[in-house]
Amino acid sequence: MNNQVHLIKAAFLKILAHPIRLKILELLAQGEQSVGQFSQSLSVDQPTVSRHLGILKQGGLVISRQEGASVLYQIQGKETVQLLAYLTELLKRKLQVDQELLKGFEEA
Repeated sequence: MNNQVHLIKAAFLKILAHPIRLKILELLAQGEQSVGQFSQSLSVDQPTVSRHLGILKQGGLVISRQEGASVLYQIQGKETVQLLAYLTELLKRKLQVDQELLKGFEEA
């Protein structure tokens, strides 16, 4: 059973493990958008954006709604936004530690 939990966690993290998907989530943290808006903001073609949105939607991170001819996407739950903010802070701390280690090498 424990191994299954780790497999599920790994699959979830794999969903996040793409720069375009992370950028999409960061844009969605600011409000809902359409595929066309993502395509323009990210300078990526619409089929690519749609594929990544499909992965995020299948993973339960985004939801969509139809508005006229457009489909608008938004983040599913505030926890995803919190996760992204925590990840950013974690990486900032890691960068600070790495910079301190690098300073130690330069001083040696």
